[in-house]
Amino acid sequence: MADMFEQMSKEEQEIMIEFAKRLRTEDPKELVKEINQRLHIDDE
Repeated sequence: MADMFEQMSKEEQEIMIEFAKRLRTEDPKELVKEINQRLHIDDE
């Protein structure tokens, strides 16, 4: 997992850190949608 994190761009790392923090208080399904949009990942 750490190796994968190191291979991410700085922007991707910051988004994932923000995601992890927000996961404690927000709906995971909504966060996943937002993260996918911000990282430009197609989930379909």
